This record gives sequence, structure tokens and C-alpha cells, in this order.
Amino acid sequence: MKNDETQKLLEKARNVDIALVGIGAPIGSSNLVETGYFEKEQIKEMQNLGVAGDICSRFFDEEGQVCDLEINKRTIGINLDDLKNINEVIGVAGGEEKVSSIVGALKGGFLDVLITDAKTAKLVLEKNKRGV
Repeated sequence: MKNDETQKLLEKARNVDIALVGIGAPIGSSNLVETGYFEKEQIKEMQNLGVAGDICSRFFDEEGQVCDLEINKRTIGINLDDLKNINEVIGVAGGEEKVSSIVGALKGGFLDVLITDAKTAKLVLEKNKRGV
């Protein structure tokens, strides 16, 4: 983080007009877990905090609250507050396993636009109606 080039790159990322981001699945079905990126202790911590998904490797719960995780201290990239300051953030996600992640991203105000499929959109709207 002290490297000048890294700081310049992150500053550029914070100042884009449009960001296109993926929305990661809940920790139980995350590709990061399947690839062995996290240790068992980290997975347990995420489960205990109710991690619903991630954007830019920044984890949040289904209410859109950023989860206070040790891994955040080691992640290089913009944080979710920085993301909120970008004029237009377009999130892309689909599939039943990502409904909780999408709901959390929307409740957190991390997205301005969501690109998804019709089935997932219907499930997100149903979940939101139930207040779950």
C-alpha cells in the first residue's frame, strides 16, 4: 500500500465514472472457498459474521453491512465506501445461490444498476417482499 504505483492505481479506481463489478456468492458456495483461498478458521469467522457475499473482495452481510474481517487488512483494492462514491456502479450476478448476495448488495447501496436473469430477479423481489 505504500508503493507509489499501487496508490496511483487505487486513486484512479476511486475516480472512475462507471464501475462494473461482480457479486460473489455467500461463503458456503463461494468460488474463493472452493479454490482453497481461505483457511478453515477464516471460513468459520465469515460464517459466524453472516457473510452473504462480496464485491471487490469486500465482504458484507444480507443487510448490506460491511463485515469486519481480518482479511480486509490484507486486501488491496477499493473498499465499499469508495465504491458508493462512484457515479454508476453496475453489478452483475445470477443464480439462486446469489440471491442473498444480491439482496445484501442492494440494501448496502453498493449498486446503481443490477444485471441478472429473470429467475434471479424474481427471487430477489420475493425475498425483499418477505423482508427476509
